[in-house]
Amino acid sequence: MKQDSMAFVVVALTMFISTNIAAVAQVEASSDSPGIQNYAFTNRLFPPPARHGDTVAEAEKFAKANPTRFEAHLRLALALAEASRFEEAIVEFRETDHLAADVRDTGVLATLKYENVYCLCLFGFARQNYEAKKDPIGVLRMMQQVIGMQKGVEPATLDPNLIGRAYLISSMVYMQRGSYNAAIRCATEAKGISVKNGDKSDAEICDRLIEKLKGLKLQEQNQEDQRTQNPNKATERD
Repeated sequence: MKQDSMAFVVVALTMFISTNIAAVAQVEASSDSPGIQNYAFTNRLFPPPARHGDTVAEAEKFAKANPTRFEAHLRLALALAEASRFEEAIVEFRETDHLAADVRDTGVLATLKYENVYCLCLFGFARQNYEAKKDPIGVLRMMQQVIGMQKGVEPATLDPNLIGRAYLISSMVYMQRGSYNAAIRCATEAKGISVKNGDKSDAEICDRLIEKLKGLKLQEQNQEDQRTQNPNKATERD
């Protein structure tokens, strides 16, 4: 996924979530809803942003002043995501989940569909590590989580090919590790999603990758057959 495309999606989602946070903040403390009453904003020095999200510095200041409030950590997570600081954003999303467990009004949480941005952050951080050739196992785990979350996010708010690209990057990592069967499975899944979404470019990339993987698998099999047929050959060389 292109960086500017991903950034656009993150911004759109943060605008949606920030609007909902602002709506919660405007509820008076005398609300009949105990969840809203306990979790509405009280620190008026940090009102909800008029546009979409805070700067990271503003959000960090708010979270520091309100360390036990899930809204504060959610705002920081969104600001970090918008700044493409995905690893830090993931930490704040997890803290948001931890603190939100104490919210009794599930209606408040239902309006904050931050799983969408969390999914994008996982993908973004995994992709950054993949491009930097860092932590391949971690990349696979995060991509697996992104794929597993596909049923829990709002499809209309995500790039329709996000899951396909998660499969594609997973395939590349498996290939680098010599796990050709797993790589072929992931590339095949990625192709199916690309075809379904009409993305011919990604589908062609998947086709080329699958052919390459099949060739590598065949080469590996031929080498194994040769070792089986000539078990003493390597020893004779030594």
